Amino acid sequence: MKYFNFLLILIVSVAVKVNNAVPLESFEVDSRDHSLTTDEKLKETKRFKLLEFAYENLRRTIWPEEVYTKMSEYVEALKKWSQEDDHLRNAHFYGEFEEALENCAILLKGLRNDPGNCQKQKSLKFNNDKIRSIFQSVTNDDHLQYGWTSKYSDMVLQLRDVMRNSFEKFFVKLEERVKDFIGKLNEAEEHENADIVQWQEKFSQETNYIRKEILVIEFMGLFPDERPLVESKCKIRYTNGL
Repeated sequence: MKYFNFLLILIVSVAVKVNNAVPLESFEVDSRDHSLTTDEKLKETKRFKLLEFAYENLRRTIWPEEVYTKMSEYVEALKKWSQEDDHLRNAHFYGEFEEALENCAILLKGLRNDPGNCQKQKSLKFNNDKIRSIFQSVTNDDHLQYGWTSKYSDMVLQLRDVMRNSFEKFFVKLEERVKDFIGKLNEAEEHENADIVQWQEKFSQETNYIRKEILVIEFMGLFPDERPLVESKCKIRYTNGL
């Protein structure tokens, strides 16, 4: 891989609970429709709760707190470089780079206090991508390319094991949760959830790390009706920007 990108799909939601009870002391007839909407009914299903579990844990997997620590070190290294290197400060893109770098620093500070903030995560990825794009486009300046690449690569190499360990823990959690889900199905429900049963059989037999990542993507694709609900609050891309 040229630079390491880690998976990531997906999505977050909070289940809405509806209380349809009329107070016993009330003798008035409530003519309002208290029936659950289609979305509310869907949120009460076993499939939705399984997807919600998978998504929330996957999001934490893609954004472990160690990522913020290493990215902060990377940002500080870039700041130090920009303060000491006149060649960089005189580059035509310096203003754009400086703005994106400062945005990253502010966002990382906020994420240390609120590590699960979806909007900050997306903004951090956007600004980090901008910095990477700037330096990858400087094809005629070896000094600038090396200066950035050495710092970026150092961060990525330090995070490689962190991200792999994070995903391997997620694989175990997901498999245990899916097995528990299947084990509680009756015969009719098992037939209705045959796609999840088949997926579990493939996942439990797979030993290759990359193929397990791909199977996680396939798993998320098993929920076309439920996914829009968990994505409505926070839809994250497949990478944290590394």
